[in-house]
Amino acid sequence: MSIFAYAGIGDTDITKTEEDMIYSTASMLASEGFVCYSGNALGADITFQRGSGNRCVVMLPWRTYNLEHYIPPTALAAYCLGDHPDGLASLKKYHRNPDKLNTWGKRAMICRDHFQVHGYETWPRVKFVLCCATPLADGTVKGGTNQAVAIAKDLKIPVVNIRTAEWVTELANVVAPLIKQLRKQKDAPKVQ
Repeated sequence: MSIFAYAGIGDTDITKTEEDMIYSTASMLASEGFVCYSGNALGADITFQRGSGNRCVVMLPWRTYNLEHYIPPTALAAYCLGDHPDGLASLKKYHRNPDKLNTWGKRAMICRDHFQVHGYETWPRVKFVLCCATPLADGTVKGGTNQAVAIAKDLKIPVVNIRTAEWVTELANVVAPLIKQLRKQKDAPKVQ
C-alpha cells in the first residue's frame, strides 16, 4: 500500500481562524489516509500535527526542539535532521541568502525543510505542500517556510497556501484525484 504524504507547514504566528482551518483540514486529510510531514514549530506546524493525530511524521532540527510545547505522542515517526548532508546541500541550493544563516540553529531549522518535502528513509516524497504563510509578490512566501516551498516548486509539487483567497479550490483540485487513488487502494482485494 502506497503512502500519500503532504507537508503541513507554515508561520509560527497564526490567527485563531487559521488555526481552526489548519486543524480541521489536517483532520480531514488524515481521515482520508494522508500522512502529514511537519517540523514541530509553534503555530502552523504543531496545529497540522495535532490535526493529523497519529498520521504525522515529525522532522526536527534538533532532538529537543519545541518538545516543551508539543510532544507528538502518537506520531508515526520523528527524526532529528538538522545537520544531515542532504539538508545542508538543499540549504545551499534553495535558500535566498544562506550567508545570513550564521548559526548552527538557524541552518538546522532550514535543513529539516528538505525532509518535509523529500521524506526520509522509507517515508516517500510528498504529493503536495499545504502551508500557512504570507505570500509575496514574486510567488514565494515570507519566512523559513519558503525553503520547503522553493524545493516543492522546483520538483513541480503543488503548493497550496491557506493565506490565499483560492486555497480551498486549489486544495480540492490537488487532493480529489489523490483521494480516489487512496480509496482504490483501500478497496483493493488483499493478497494472501
